[in-house]
Amino acid sequence: MKFITFAQTLILVTLFSFSSFSQDDKSINLKLYSNFEWRSTYQIVDFDTTNNVPISESNHITDLGYFSPAVAFKTANGNYHEFELSKLQFNRRDELTLLDPNSTFPQVVDGERTTNLFIAMRYEYDLSLFKQRENKKLSTSIGFGARPYYSNSVFNPRLSNEILSSESIVGSLFSITPHLKCQLGERWFLDLNIPINFAGVKLSSVRVEDPTIPVAQRSISTIHADILPKEYLVRFGVGLKL
Repeated sequence: MKFITFAQTLILVTLFSFSSFSQDDKSINLKLYSNFEWRSTYQIVDFDTTNNVPISESNHITDLGYFSPAVAFKTANGNYHEFELSKLQFNRRDELTLLDPNSTFPQVVDGERTTNLFIAMRYEYDLSLFKQRENKKLSTSIGFGARPYYSNSVFNPRLSNEILSSESIVGSLFSITPHLKCQLGERWFLDLNIPINFAGVKLSSVRVEDPTIPVAQRSISTIHADILPKEYLVRFGVGLKL
């Protein structure tokens, strides 16, 4: 349900934006970015009351070379509104550990089915610099953007004595993005840019289907805000002017 609401909001905002920009200059750019991403997260997830110390969780992720399409609409003052399908990812992993797998009735001793969904959009207002040189081979601009995202992970254990759990996250990153563009001809161009994230916010909800816990207490939601989050992205795009 959260995913449906999130997707509907994105669609409505996009349609409203398209209708708002229809009175601007008709110039449209199509882009395809290749992304190179590094990110690191750290948070306190629990507290060990026996030893009186916090329990932390850290993740370090490198994601190289995934593609993202974008469309940019030129405004009357020479700037651009850009919309990007920043990332769409779905994967499922099924792990199973069997005791005596060649027997007629092997025993399951461990295993888990994991399903992950991640979707992110990006809106950017791209402010062209040195507009009087717009027709030159090299041009620069600076973008101000937001990257809303949604993720959902479900952990379904194979053993009946273990508990199904899930985690949903809705959040957004806010960035400033310097662009360097190179014209390859009348219509084709290259766009190299590096979003600099200055803030981030997310709402995380963890649910554990533990029958010993009342239904109303099986979900825990937390809000987390970051200044200068450790997420770095380099985008290399090929664009076409329509």
